[in-house]
Amino acid sequence: MRIRSLPLAVMLTAIGTSLALGGLVAAADTGIFQARRQRLAAAIPEGIAIMQSAARNQANLYEFFVPNSDNHDFIYLTGLQTPGATLVLCPGSEEYPEILYVDAEPGAVRSATGIAHVYPVKNLMRDLSNAYTDYSQLRYTQRRFKPLPSEISRVLYNDGGPKVIYFNYPRFVNLDEPPPERLDLARRIAVFSPKYELRDLADILDPIRMAHDEYAVTQLRQAARISGRAMMECMRSTRPGLTEDQVAALFDFACRYQGATRFGFPTEVHAGPRSLDEREDRPVRVLRAGDLVTIDAGAEINHYTADIQRTFPVSGTFTPEQRRVYDILKEAQDACIRLVRPGVTMQDLQNEALRVLDEAGGYGKYFFWGTSHFLGMEVHDHGNNLAPLVPGVCITVEPGIMLPEFTVILEDDVLCTATGYEWLTEFIPREPDEIEQLMQKMGIVDAIDLE
Repeated sequence: MRIRSLPLAVMLTAIGTSLALGGLVAAADTGIFQARRQRLAAAIPEGIAIMQSAARNQANLYEFFVPNSDNHDFIYLTGLQTPGATLVLCPGSEEYPEILYVDAEPGAVRSATGIAHVYPVKNLMRDLSNAYTDYSQLRYTQRRFKPLPSEISRVLYNDGGPKVIYFNYPRFVNLDEPPPERLDLARRIAVFSPKYELRDLADILDPIRMAHDEYAVTQLRQAARISGRAMMECMRSTRPGLTEDQVAALFDFACRYQGATRFGFPTEVHAGPRSLDEREDRPVRVLRAGDLVTIDAGAEINHYTADIQRTFPVSGTFTPEQRRVYDILKEAQDACIRLVRPGVTMQDLQNEALRVLDEAGGYGKYFFWGTSHFLGMEVHDHGNNLAPLVPGVCITVEPGIMLPEFTVILEDDVLCTATGYEWLTEFIPREPDEIEQLMQKMGIVDAIDLE
């Protein structure tokens, strides 16, 4: 039996051991962003790169984006969240390898980013206009009195080779909407002369962002810990009569209580039978005894998000059939996680999940989505889904079985290492017995009486 008589204040103190207050990871030091920019610059074969920060500017037809999605590349390289700023990288220049245009106090920006050359945004178009002039046409006086744009022009000149400018184009687009404002600069560059070759910077930056550095891994571990503890609190507190929205609010509260202030995507809770054509605006369901409930959620820490799912019985006990199907799915997920290592592909993981599900009774036909996606600054982070995994890549492993009677989904976050994998969310109960035992313990909801 669950205890339901403790005062709320006492209850919150009691659960403090499992939801220990965990603030945000300390802000990254300057060296982290410097190392990232140097890694990117070393990968640029020729020319310069222009990276513009941007506010959210398009509703997307495919991916869910948080407000900072369009700005994540800029944040990744600078640590700044300032819309309207521009970073110019000149790998071929010793004097001006990094130039930042931003409307902020230059000294503070230099200290925060490690970028030596910081100028007001109003200088950007003037400097790029001067740099646009072919270096062979610049007189000595121009080079002397306009050293910065002259140096950009020199790097672009490339002694008669391709004059290349890498630009941060959007990765996902909605052609039915007006183009993002930052594309105006790319259009201007292309209109004035055909000699400049514009290339997409994402082709170089995506593989770099895909293999997380130690700072990023630290944030992912923290996001996983916070999200996992919140998931466990939901298991303790779930009972018949709650609504899906109440369980979602409970997850969000538990994450915020631990220090998270944002989420990688809106928390989703689904109870009872599900269908592929289920609309987002469907009526909120009340949790009933005998139903299974699935929570899909992830806290965001310093722009890195977790993404986890657990399915468990509303009543606290699996039926024999629910347990049988659940064990089959768990076996498929175990097999996929054990497969994670450098050289494995996303298709390998998909094939492994389907193999186990089919061999266990033809359940592959009830698995309708992909087993894995990249995880990082986006819940569906950028990366090459066709390339083999490399150390530092973080993925989800999320097979599922969607039957007419009920749905079972398990999703965990797994880091590919040099020798195999690190299972970031392994501590969250998955064994049916462990889940049932956890659900018998008191949770936050047991202390709340607002009726």
